[in-house]
Amino acid sequence: MNRSIYISGIVVLSASVLVSTGLLAQDNPHGDMSPEQQAMMKAWMDYGTPGEEHAQLANRVGTWKIEGKMWHEPNSEPEAFTGTSTIKSIMGGRYFIETIDGPGMMGMPPFEGRGIFGYDNLTETYFSIWIDNTMTGALRYEGTAGADGKTIQYTVDVPDLMSGRYKKGRAIQEMIDKDNSVFTVYDTTPDGDEFISMQINARRKGMSKKAY
Repeated sequence: MNRSIYISGIVVLSASVLVSTGLLAQDNPHGDMSPEQQAMMKAWMDYGTPGEEHAQLANRVGTWKIEGKMWHEPNSEPEAFTGTSTIKSIMGGRYFIETIDGPGMMGMPPFEGRGIFGYDNLTETYFSIWIDNTMTGALRYEGTAGADGKTIQYTVDVPDLMSGRYKKGRAIQEMIDKDNSVFTVYDTTPDGDEFISMQINARRKGMSKKAY
């Protein structure tokens, strides 16, 4: 193995341990490191430290009552659904896990959905990975937020079952206030026309209903 690659790997591993234990907060814990190794340590610390974006996402932690609609094609009658969303912070506020449970639709078993979302300091983008019991794949979202961090514009690869491929879609996550949010998903027709395929209104449990 190339010696420089080996040393870099040791430094990265050490940095991950030090970030998780908080030892990098101490003054120069490894003064015998070369400048390059210290720079790598510092870069890893910055990469692994939650920031303002993670604090914004933490506002979503809690239990939410969701009311949604799904459109299978433009101008069709939407199918309504309800459920409960529970969002928890994990790993020191670096990631967030969402669990959604609700009645099944179209004669299917009760709905179960799980997602993990966060903010990547390296790419400076928000991400979300979603799985549920209506499919066998995973939806991968990546997006950016406005200046206030309350609205995130995502792109996502969605399954196009008729073509047997994934296609590009988009979604918007908007925090109306600390107790209300709206998640809107857009799809496209075979002709490329965009339409709203799903919209979920979420209200923190215990709060009065808000008009959207």
